[in-house]
Amino acid sequence: EITRLDRSDSLWNPNNPYAPYNPYYNWTENARFEDYSIENLDNYLKANNVLASRLVWNIIINSDNKRVQIAGFQPNRNYSYKEVDSRLIHTLKNYDWIPTKLGDFLNPKAMTRDALRDDFPFNNSNGLLTAIEFGKNSEIRDAEERKRKEQQKDSFKQKERFAKELGAESVDEAEEAIKFINEIKAQGKTLTEISAILNPKKPDFEADYSSNPARRADKVQETATDAREKRSILKMRSVAVDTETKKAAKSYLLDRYTDDDKILYCQVCQNEMPFKLSDGNYYFEVVQLISNTQKRHKENYIALCPTDAAKFQYANSSKDKIAELVEKLIDDRSVEEINDSDDDENKFEIALAGNDETVQFKTGSSN
Repeated sequence: EITRLDRSDSLWNPNNPYAPYNPYYNWTENARFEDYSIENLDNYLKANNVLASRLVWNIIINSDNKRVQIAGFQPNRNYSYKEVDSRLIHTLKNYDWIPTKLGDFLNPKAMTRDALRDDFPFNNSNGLLTAIEFGKNSEIRDAEERKRKEQQKDSFKQKERFAKELGAESVDEAEEAIKFINEIKAQGKTLTEISAILNPKKPDFEADYSSNPARRADKVQETATDAREKRSILKMRSVAVDTETKKAAKSYLLDRYTDDDKILYCQVCQNEMPFKLSDGNYYFEVVQLISNTQKRHKENYIALCPTDAAKFQYANSSKDKIAELVEKLIDDRSVEEINDSDDDENKFEIALAGNDETVQFKTGSSN
């Protein structure tokens, strides 16, 4: 049974705020003390025996004295009376003594009602099971889970409001749009450029267009009358033509830069070529990499999409540096060393149309 401890046992309660071994406190005859426990309780709890544990359990749940969970101390009238956990509660909290249905012995905090054996009836009418923190870990987990779900619910509501403000039909649609924008930004595009891609500007032909056929005919005749006389001037120019080399380069590039999925990629934007011809083959531009060479080789050409080809030929501020960049890229490496290297080691940066771009070369042998 639960009994009240005498003075000597009470004062050595681990939670006593006025520790008797501290000479600062003077325990006088007017001292107040109160503490409770079960005789030989430590031995019962550390035995890990179902019978011993059940005996302690029944004593706890059947106690009609709620006071046994509290200890109180006051060394003399100069100090206030302070209440802490009784020796009973302190000891029960600090042992793994409650058996589970699986045969384990757990600390009260770690126990749950579902894990409690059927021969250990649950009764907390006196509050002692709460005092020993029975099921506290489970309560904490449940509270954290409820909090997490509430946070998720609030977060989703915020996302829903944000998605509607963006004009999206759902959160998933808004997230997909944001993902798409981030992918384009990762390619070095600004928000203005992204907007231009999504909403390309269309030419306005309406201002100079007449819906009156007769009026249009008059305008054409008027323009023709005012036009200058057409003259032909014969000019001689020299054009370097190496059809065979360029034909070989096209075959070489098509073979080298078509992946296993039969997709041909541009060596600058690294995107799939934008369209195919009627014969099913990709259309791409075969562009000479270094333009001021005396000899022509198929390896001196790169495969570009129409847009990057135009930029490379007409808006390339790095044109004079390309030979140097290629030489630096090769850097006395053998063909085998180049083929065995990573793709990241076989590229260089150039400026096209005011933007930094990358010319990428594929390692390894051709397909």
